Amino acid sequence: MQRLWFFSIVAAIFILSCDSEPGLPTAHPSDNQLTALTLSPSLVTFNPSQTVKDTTVTVLISIRLRNGSSEIHPRLIVVRKSTEAIFFDAPMSTANPAKDQFSHSLQIPTSTTSVEEFAINVILIDKNQPVSNRVSGTLKITGFSTGRPVLLFQQTPATVIIPNSGNQAFDLKAKVSHPNGQNLIDRVNVIIRGANGVALTGSPFQLFDNGLVNESGDLAAGDSLFTRRFVISASNNPDTYTLKYYAIDRFGASSDTLTATMRFVP
Repeated sequence: MQRLWFFSIVAAIFILSCDSEPGLPTAHPSDNQLTALTLSPSLVTFNPSQTVKDTTVTVLISIRLRNGSSEIHPRLIVVRKSTEAIFFDAPMSTANPAKDQFSHSLQIPTSTTSVEEFAINVILIDKNQPVSNRVSGTLKITGFSTGRPVLLFQQTPATVIIPNSGNQAFDLKAKVSHPNGQNLIDRVNVIIRGANGVALTGSPFQLFDNGLVNESGDLAAGDSLFTRRFVISASNNPDTYTLKYYAIDRFGASSDTLTATMRFVP
């Protein structure tokens, strides 16, 4: 869904929302009722004493079949929330028929500086059709930070021509890195102030690295060059703007600020 914000500058932004995890089967009302999903652990926390290193987290996932009966093992579907990609999708490996209990030992490669969240979903599927309710939980992995985001450069047009009619688009860009990995960059923002020192309504504006050139103006997803496309029209007045770019990581640490100047001229 594309949303346009109307100020003296119009910013084009692409917003995606989902009511449920993508790619997951819909729960089916039936006599088979799953319950008592447990994750051990459900929260993994690293601290600096463990040093910066790659590691593997092992999580024991178990669930019970409260009502009904099933000769098949429930399907375990794990979604990495940051990318909405399915990380694991297979039947649970271990069954205890006496207790109607199923379990699975899931291994997740990670690092001590990662911040990740996984949606854990369990459902009975028979012949590619759901035959039970779906039970969900959340696994969080929280590492530690050894640095903060770094703004390598910004790209701001020095001059933007106000069109006589129609609209004129221009892009603002910022290149960002993080010493612990690019996936730790939470957001990149720009504050825009007019010559009167007042920030435009909507500031700070978020820049994107999503590859959605028609919406955000970004040419390639995942290249750490964050972009935001703006549109002005003949109704805009000449002015001189001061722009301040900064980045924030998933630990809340902020980068230094880069400042630029941009003029609207007839």
